[in-house]
Formats: sequence, C-alpha cells, structure tokens
Amino acid sequence: MGKLKPRRLQVAKAETDREKAIKNACNRVQQGRFSSIQKAAEAYGVHYSTVQRRLKGAKPRKLAHVHQQLLTPAEERAIVRWITRLEEFGFPPRVTHVKEAIVLLKHPELGLEEEAIEGYFEKTLGRNYLTRFLDRHPELVSKLSSNFDKRRLKQSNPEVI
Repeated sequence: MGKLKPRRLQVAKAETDREKAIKNACNRVQQGRFSSIQKAAEAYGVHYSTVQRRLKGAKPRKLAHVHQQLLTPAEERAIVRWITRLEEFGFPPRVTHVKEAIVLLKHPELGLEEEAIEGYFEKTLGRNYLTRFLDRHPELVSKLSSNFDKRRLKQSNPEVI
C-alpha cells in the first residue's frame, strides 16, 4: 500500500510535461510571439480551450483543489523534506512513519498510539490518502518502503535455502 505503480509514474510525468507545455504556450501568447491562441496551442500540442482558460485566469487542476486537501502545501513540503532527509541519513522511511508524521502534524494530541493513528486514517482520511499524497509527490515513490511480507522473509532463511 502507498506505492505508485510504474504506469502511475508515467502518468505523473506526462501531466508535468503537459503542464509545462501549457505554461509555455500561455507565456508565448502574452509575449506576443504568437498571433493567436490557436497557433500557440498547436505549436505546443495542447488544446486551444485549455490555453484560453488559463489566459483568462483559470488554475491548473492541482492548484484548484488545494483548499480541499487535509495538509496545506507548506505542511506537505515539510513532510517531503523530512522523508528526503531520512533517506539521505540512510534510514528508509516506512509508510507507517509517514502516516504518523501526518497525524502528528494535524493532531498532536493523538500521540503515537498505533490504534489511534490507524483509526484516524481509516475514518478521517480514507485508505487511499497516502496513494493520493504520493500522486502529488512522485519523487517520493522510490524512497518509501513497507514491511517485508512474513512469508517472503521466512523463505529467505538460510536453513530453508
């Protein structure tokens, strides 16, 4: 749980590339390098109406729904920095540690009791919250680890081999 599949990584990269193309098209129209929105949209391979809406002030999808998220962008950046630092120090951050950090950031009164954290996640955030968090921060996908499956661990016993 909590890891993106390779296809999801490709989608995240494609969304980033698409967003860059839209920004470039909008910038070129504003600078006057293209005589029309249609020509800029065709040159960057994006839809005309998207460029038109962005020029009128519409926000990208990721920014438009920030107010609906549990964590503010600053809080999410803090967790991302924490995960990156843990990884730099040689400690693999586990999914459970990230859950604990999120809960402690929002509700420090809950403490570190495992039942309280899991209950908070199930009731308030839902099972897929961590997956959505990783969708917003694809650079973290390779850094998070989860516990080994006990059956796999037993099979790696030297006596069994």
